[in-house]
Amino acid sequence: MDTKKQYKSQDLSQLLPWSNNELVVDARLRFNANTCDFTKYDDEQIQKFNQDFFASEGEQLFSNIQVNAALLTEQLYKDTCLRDMQNQEVYSFDVEDDELSIYQHFPDSVELNIQTGKYEQAVKSVTFNIEPAPDNAWLSLSPAQLKELTLEYGLAVQEGCKLSLSVYNDQSPQWIYHLGFGVYH
Repeated sequence: MDTKKQYKSQDLSQLLPWSNNELVVDARLRFNANTCDFTKYDDEQIQKFNQDFFASEGEQLFSNIQVNAALLTEQLYKDTCLRDMQNQEVYSFDVEDDELSIYQHFPDSVELNIQTGKYEQAVKSVTFNIEPAPDNAWLSLSPAQLKELTLEYGLAVQEGCKLSLSVYNDQSPQWIYHLGFGVYH
C-alpha cells in the first residue's frame, strides 16, 4: 500500500489538533474527527481496511448472521489484523564526546564479559544511517538531550535511551535514525 495516499496531508501542523496556536495532545488526537484531521484520516483508513469484513452490505464476512459462528474466534483476528505478525528488536544508544553509539540487545542470549567475569545479556555495536533533523523539527530532541533527560530522571542510560522496534516477517532492516523524526526503515 502506498503510504503517501493514506492521508491527504503529511504535514503535522495540519493533521494535529491546535487550540489558540498551541498543540493540544489529549484524547482529541484519537477520538475527535471533527477537529483533528489525523483522527479523521486514520478512521477512514481503518474503515476502508475492514469494509469487506464488517460492512452492512456486500460480502459481510463477519457481520452476516448466516456466517458460521466459529469465525468469530481467533480466526477473526488473523483475517482482520491491522499489522503482520511482528517480532521486536531492542536497541539502546549513548552519546560520548558528541559521538553517537548504538547497541543491539539480544534478550534471549548471554555472553561472558571478560572484564567482570560475569555472564551478561548479549549486546553488540551496530550502525544506523543517520539523517539530520530539518530546521522546523520543533518537537524533536537530539540524542545528547535525550541522554541528559534520562540522567536527570535518574535512569540508567541503557534503560532510558532504549528503543524497541518492530520487525515483520523475518526482515533484517537497515534502520535509519532521522534526528527530527526518530527511527525507521
